[in-house]
Amino acid sequence: MRKKYSFKKAVSSLYVKMVIKGGITLRKIVAALLLILLVAGCSKEPTPQDRFANYIALWNEQKFDKMYDYLSNDAKKTITKEEFTNRYQKIYKDLQITDLKINFKKPKEDKQAEKEQAQYSFTANMNSVAGPIQFTHKAKLQEEERADKKNWYVDWNTGFIFPKLQEGDKIGINTIAPKRGEILDRNDIGLAVNGQVYEVGVVAGKVTDDVLEPLSALLKMSPDQIKKAISASWVKPELFVPLKRVSMQDEERIAQLIALEPVQTRKVDARIYPYDKAAAHLIGYVGAITADELEKLKDKGYTSSDMIGKRGLEQVYDEQLKGKPGVKITINKVNGDKEVLAEKPVEDGKNVKLTIDVDAQTAIFDQLGKEAGTGAAINPVTGETLALVSTPSFDPNQAMLGFSADDWKALGKQETAALYAL
Repeated sequence: MRKKYSFKKAVSSLYVKMVIKGGITLRKIVAALLLILLVAGCSKEPTPQDRFANYIALWNEQKFDKMYDYLSNDAKKTITKEEFTNRYQKIYKDLQITDLKINFKKPKEDKQAEKEQAQYSFTANMNSVAGPIQFTHKAKLQEEERADKKNWYVDWNTGFIFPKLQEGDKIGINTIAPKRGEILDRNDIGLAVNGQVYEVGVVAGKVTDDVLEPLSALLKMSPDQIKKAISASWVKPELFVPLKRVSMQDEERIAQLIALEPVQTRKVDARIYPYDKAAAHLIGYVGAITADELEKLKDKGYTSSDMIGKRGLEQVYDEQLKGKPGVKITINKVNGDKEVLAEKPVEDGKNVKLTIDVDAQTAIFDQLGKEAGTGAAINPVTGETLALVSTPSFDPNQAMLGFSADDWKALGKQETAALYAL
């Protein structure tokens, strides 16, 4: 049991002694009081709840390096300061933690200060890429003597990060891509739909010089581009290395590619434009997001792996069409079990229905043929737009898959502005 220092008792005792001895002066009284205040301040020992409150304050400010100084000797044996700081920073960054709020309510009467150990409950609230995370946890503090001074230290473990996170566990983030909404004509006929294409690739380690030349010609890729792809840092022998996507309608080219020994194909989801050139300028196409586009759209939920509308209605209605990805954060246990930490369900994109009549659209396109021009059809009664056509046109399916350098040159040589609409 600690012996508590009574300031009131000390003042009374000193005053009595001075009266007995006589010779009391104001200066002596003030000096004596200052001495007592100094002694009382020096003798006051820190309480466990005050120490833990300071730790919580540092946590809310995410000052992880300073939090480490509050750890017990036992806790410091399990993790270094650098590991402690880096682990918090990485987890909070990967999970996109925001609005962090750790709450600890001090007890009014705390008799734990008279013991060598103390225990308190705290709550944590935060937002993550997969939604809100909340938990309650208990913290243990123990009194330790360092440099001839006693103080209270937090007996930290990985449960402070998340209660179900134990040493050796890993945190996983799984993303579920939403289905892009489709663009339909007035009769629900698809003008931009979700389908499949062939992803063409090669088996790593089996591409010879004899294969490189015909493969380059068929994929419209330079030999250097192919070599760069198959020599990437992640590539290992016998792995499938994707090179390019090819339309499933391009049967002759697919047959020639498969005839090459190291070539393999697999079906992957992709955007399809059934009426290709007839509605290309109106509908547009999708493509991989660029760094510049990502910078402009960084506050709207886009990521570096997104496909976004590049032109036409695909671009105008992109936010409505793209949907929102589902995200699940799990704690992957050493024994293979998984604990769900937070989960946000996937939201598929919404369809866009037009007043366009695909029959009118294709009829005008066919009438224009190779002539340069534009055509439109309007319902004279309702004012609805039934068709919007521009020629010469381009193949939005190929634009989605990616134009080669030769394709771009060919478009650029056209006398009229097919490329300007891109």
